[in-house]
Amino acid sequence: MFAKAREFGLVTGVTHPVHGPDGQWSSLSFIKNRGSAQAEREIQIALANCQLLSNYFHESVGRIIKRRLDATIPEQQPGLADSGLSERERECLTWAAAGKTTSEIAEMLPISERTVAFHLANARHKLGATNSRHAFAKAIALGLVAAG
Repeated sequence: MFAKAREFGLVTGVTHPVHGPDGQWSSLSFIKNRGSAQAEREIQIALANCQLLSNYFHESVGRIIKRRLDATIPEQQPGLADSGLSERERECLTWAAAGKTTSEIAEMLPISERTVAFHLANARHKLGATNSRHAFAKAIALGLVAAG
């Protein structure tokens, strides 16, 4: 398989698997056409953004599939569009998606790490997400937070 990939100019990269809250699976691969120590460093630097994009991709494809099946997200998950995220939950999600740790978020927002974890858990629960990046992707898709 790797030899065949190289025939098409695919040399190195990373694949991010995503497991949705309702058992759906997907993965997204990010590939470079050259292999080197520099290429590997570039991949390491981009990993957090690749993971965020993978979750956003997973959520977006899920929405497209549901629309094509004439099933909308509000019918499948009542109240999702009106999730009721608090301002603090949105702030914590945004910083977590930017790669900040709970400790870093707590310091920036002058709250405790435990409070940050509480807000992130609430946001995940309200959005039906499996992790904070998945919650951020859903919040972007629903227009609850701004992307970047």
